[in-house]
Amino acid sequence: MASSDPSDTDLLIIGSGPAGLMAAAWASQYDVRARIIDDKPDRVQTGHADGLTCRTMEILDSFGLAAEIQKEASADIEMRSWGPGGFAGEIERKGVVVSQKAGVSRFQQCLLNQGRLEELFQNLSERGGKIKVERRVKTLQLSVNKREDGSIDNTAHPVLVTVQHGVDSNRPHAADRIRKSRQLSPNESFSNLVEHAGQATHNGLETIRAKYVIGCDGAHSWTRAQLGTVMKGDTTDAVWGVMDIVPLTDFRMKILKHPTNV
Repeated sequence: MASSDPSDTDLLIIGSGPAGLMAAAWASQYDVRARIIDDKPDRVQTGHADGLTCRTMEILDSFGLAAEIQKEASADIEMRSWGPGGFAGEIERKGVVVSQKAGVSRFQQCLLNQGRLEELFQNLSERGGKIKVERRVKTLQLSVNKREDGSIDNTAHPVLVTVQHGVDSNRPHAADRIRKSRQLSPNESFSNLVEHAGQATHNGLETIRAKYVIGCDGAHSWTRAQLGTVMKGDTTDAVWGVMDIVPLTDFRMKILKHPTNV
């Protein structure tokens, strides 16, 4: 029997970037009872991860979004690499890399502001009043209720996520302030802090019970830290940056400039 408690949901998505919004879009297409939360007040307004590969475009086409994206996006044809030249103050082209091989897809790799992509996904998820992003919601604690034998009952709502609503993402929330103001005694748990914080913030706290939780909260994932999951992968010593500018230049295509010193 489905729970009627508004704090119960089948799926909780933490983070409303492209990954979280895509998960919400899928959930909305299959009528999954879901919520998506984010501590930020709005979607991103400037360029972040703006590149869309042909395979991403194929997935976006399954949502009916590809045609609109193609009208607005810039084609990503090649990247030219520039570095220091033979004379001081000069640069020269070091190489040209084609962004996409011919014939691999009917879609061309392209560039579109991440905020615009988020807006398209958000509109899709909210269509018909299905799933709306809940903003200014700060995650505080995550735990999983297990049976005595250590197994998880997935027919219930075993994942508990405590959140605080109405948070200014630029200011510490109530639980953080309490943590910093005093140390926990041996008999005092985080739940005691949450209860105290709720009283201090006029019941701004909520415990969401979910069957499943998807952590889409970025490279420094709070969800991953709560679960004690180690981030696996490779790192690099290369230092680089991305500028969102309109250059006055005769350079063509996408440009990668190597620094002389780091």
